[in-house]
Amino acid sequence: MTTNTSSPDLETFGKRLEKLMEAGKKNGYWKDCWRPFVCDGSPLDCKVFLVGFNPATTGLAFKKFWNPSNRGFNKDCFLEEYKDLKKKKKIVGTRRNIECLAEQLQSSGVHLLETNIYAECCKSPTNLTCRSSVFLQFLLYEIRPTIVIVHGTESAKLFRAIIGICCEQKVNSFEKAVHYMADKELLLLEYRHFSRGVSCEQMHVLAEKIKNEISQKS
Repeated sequence: MTTNTSSPDLETFGKRLEKLMEAGKKNGYWKDCWRPFVCDGSPLDCKVFLVGFNPATTGLAFKKFWNPSNRGFNKDCFLEEYKDLKKKKKIVGTRRNIECLAEQLQSSGVHLLETNIYAECCKSPTNLTCRSSVFLQFLLYEIRPTIVIVHGTESAKLFRAIIGICCEQKVNSFEKAVHYMADKELLLLEYRHFSRGVSCEQMHVLAEKIKNEISQKS
């Protein structure tokens, strides 16, 4: 894949994503019930990625919330339907921690994109029918994030293999690396899975760490 030297506008990004989805339908790595990412508005504004293993919640089809002609991803609608689906007024567990992190970053104008190694929505990773990371690779190539947080041991191991990390160097608790597809330096932080003993307070600390790194790079 050649280096992406220009930033696409949202509609161009949307067309490229749609083309990838159509190819995926023919080749078995996309179904409309899957979810490649979640963000608030345009994914192109997101220089911080949060990467997990796969989306666990089924029943929230991506295209219902995605419209590149109108701001991008409608996260408010997504969260409302998420709570309706779970039959809960408040979000808990992994989703709560993701939103705690996203809100803390957003309060300082830092946008978070939530994605996964695999886009297939499945409650148990052992039941995945497709182990293709093509959507993660697409997002990394198109958006070229500055910071990537990978939560979960298996996710971190797979992420390293997928992007082909080289030139590793520790910077505080972040790992300085070069993403081979975009020829882009990024900071990588491996974190425990957000479902396991993680609190909103810890997410606030993580958000501050991310914001400090971004301010140092700007």
